[in-house]
Amino acid sequence: MSDNYRTSILEEAIQLINGDRNDAYGDPVDDFKTTASLWQTYLSRTMEARGHLVLMPHDIAVMMDLLKIARISWSPEKRDHWADLGGYTGLGWDCVNRQEVPIACFYCDNGYLCDCGGAESAQERL
Repeated sequence: MSDNYRTSILEEAIQLINGDRNDAYGDPVDDFKTTASLWQTYLSRTMEARGHLVLMPHDIAVMMDLLKIARISWSPEKRDHWADLGGYTGLGWDCVNRQEVPIACFYCDNGYLCDCGGAESAQERL
């Protein structure tokens, strides 16, 4: 098998991260720090509200919204950010309305329909 496809996607990625994307999103460390701060706040509040950290499908949509918000803070004129923000918001609301189930629990191996009790129960099992 030829590696032309592999090489071409990597060359494209190099052009994006050193050109357009770097200009649109700013320095990657700054961009990721901003996103991490927003995600940390969201995940902390989610954990507080649910008693332990268990991710639901709508949480991923919210976190993607927060990623777009971090990028909007750098380049608010970029229409794509605003369109993506609306898209993730609509998808998140769709997830909520479909009576979603957890997709990942950070305290047990039972990501779906988690009822492990969170950190306290996980500590008891150790």
